[in-house]
Amino acid sequence: MRTLPALCAMLAGSCVLAEPQCKTFAEIYGGGKALCENMWDEAFVYTEEGPAYTMWFYGENPNVNVTKAIHASGTKQLYGYDEHNGHEYCLNYSHKSAPSEEPDMTECNAWQHDSCCYASVAKSAKALNEAYGKAYHWDRCGKLSSGCERFFVAEACMYECEPAAALFAKFPSHPDAENDPNYFHGTDGANAWQIHGMPIEASFCDAWYQACKNDLFCSSDEGSYFTCAKEYETSIDASSSDDDGLPAVWLIVVIAVTVVAVGGITFLVYLIIMEKKGKPVYYAVPRIPPAEPTSEMASSPSETHQRGY
Repeated sequence: MRTLPALCAMLAGSCVLAEPQCKTFAEIYGGGKALCENMWDEAFVYTEEGPAYTMWFYGENPNVNVTKAIHASGTKQLYGYDEHNGHEYCLNYSHKSAPSEEPDMTECNAWQHDSCCYASVAKSAKALNEAYGKAYHWDRCGKLSSGCERFFVAEACMYECEPAAALFAKFPSHPDAENDPNYFHGTDGANAWQIHGMPIEASFCDAWYQACKNDLFCSSDEGSYFTCAKEYETSIDASSSDDDGLPAVWLIVVIAVTVVAVGGITFLVYLIIMEKKGKPVYYAVPRIPPAEPTSEMASSPSETHQRGY
């Protein structure tokens, strides 16, 4: 059986799938823990105790000391890091191969002294919001309050620019990780951009929730950004038609008229073929002779005259 998206695609966008439902952050998450852990599919871990990262700072990057503490504790294998050389590589998407200074940084200027992102990628909040296409816009459910949006900007800056993010790649690509079962080979659907299990300060997550609790966001799969993006992509694909084509309604009309016309021509050809075979589909209706006039019918003219005809 064909799925609805497939049928929509066949009609070049002549049907529209409903977009995911929007609800308030309070309805979706109910607190900072669910927000940080559900929104990015377990990329982050809400951490109340122990070393944890922040998504924004002023001055020196405090995340450097967090990484040192995690490394010293031995609780996690940090591929591509040692206490002498620091971070050796970045996430593998639109990132640099290794962190370096980025003096012309504007929006994400907290990372200008040691950054995994280029200034062109993080030039503005708008650029960060639109970096991955319409389906990944954080304001799909409507304009966010300014305070709420700043937390999305902070998360985007941290993902694009923070060197420590690469230490929590779900599928590490650093040569030291070749014996890791999740090592990135570029096959089997794996990726080198996804973060998993990065500890984030509970206070930052709670502040994010408080800033956004009355704003609207996609509620699919408990507020999963990635699930929402997939659903948005499906609805966008289904509702769009070719730029050079007819609008969806007129496309349906054209299809319907074409079907009727083809059916009519086919039936006409059938009639002609049967006629030539001496097996006409339709026969002439015999003419029935008029009945003999009766005495009652003979009197009808006078009656008709009396009625005024």
